[in-house]
Amino acid sequence: HQILVTEPLEPVLGPMVMGFSYNIYIQQVPHGSIIMGQSDPTEPMDLRITSGWKFLEDMTRTCGTLLPYLRTANVLRQWSGHYCNTEDAQPIYGTVPGVEGLYLACGFSGHGFMLAPATAQLITEMILGEPLTIDVSDLDMGRFERGELFHEYSVV
Repeated sequence: HQILVTEPLEPVLGPMVMGFSYNIYIQQVPHGSIIMGQSDPTEPMDLRITSGWKFLEDMTRTCGTLLPYLRTANVLRQWSGHYCNTEDAQPIYGTVPGVEGLYLACGFSGHGFMLAPATAQLITEMILGEPLTIDVSDLDMGRFERGELFHEYSVV
């Protein structure tokens, strides 16, 4: 997953823009910089975290088409990192069979910060053995073996 950030610009974007057909998201932060990110599904799944010209060229072309005023924006920096996805782009919640005391809350497919408050509550309830505020039983690790996936299509 690669990201770039531009120099600060005049306010032009309100909420985050997501282009699912382009596999892209664009967000203007309060001080004016524009953050844009994208994953390349053709890249191999390995431990490399390199960012290169192809990403810059692709983002320039795509963003220049979608939001022409970005054509002249200067890119300050770019970087890449691992993007944790599950097969259905849904998180995994619950315990690991055969491993007492291990609780999972992972694989958020880009939604981790957004789901963090609810996740903290759920994991606390699991550890304390309390009833769960939200039923996440369908999001257990076993769903992959059972073939009971819940595909999320709003993930870039």
